[in-house]
Amino acid sequence: MINGRLLPAAASLLSAAFLAGCSHTAIDFSGYYYYDEEITSLPTGESSTERSWIRLLPRADGGYDLTGTIVGANYHVCHIQAADGGPLHMEEEGEFILYTESVPMDVGQVACSLMIMADGEDLVLLDPGNNCSRWLFAAGARVTLDDLRFPMVRYRTREYYELLEMEEDR
Repeated sequence: MINGRLLPAAASLLSAAFLAGCSHTAIDFSGYYYYDEEITSLPTGESSTERSWIRLLPRADGGYDLTGTIVGANYHVCHIQAADGGPLHMEEEGEFILYTESVPMDVGQVACSLMIMADGEDLVLLDPGNNCSRWLFAAGARVTLDDLRFPMVRYRTREYYELLEMEEDR
């Protein structure tokens, strides 16, 4: 892992294990997750620490609702949300949760497959091919959702309440 991201080979192995249909036991993904990273403006050279975060809440009908904001190089921002601005609905698939969508674009049919898996108390996002970040969330060339690692924020900590405030301000 480098800078909170899995190495590409590890992500490929995880994706292959998922696609091979390994049987897993469902786990609870609910919570707030974030990481802080030093971001630099390429034109000015100025930098600051920025927070990328995700929130997963269980749905009454099963699965999870996902929202989040990822800050990438040169302050490019990717908001993870559904087309209507609400949370992204993800389904449980054993030890993974999964969002899939295939949409027609100018370049042809684009298939997005966003997977989330647990690794201890961290969540790892996988976006093989970067189709979700590139086409569905318009994250920009300097933001990827693939191989991102988010440590869980314990409830009732200062960071937890900061994330709640950020969500309310959105």
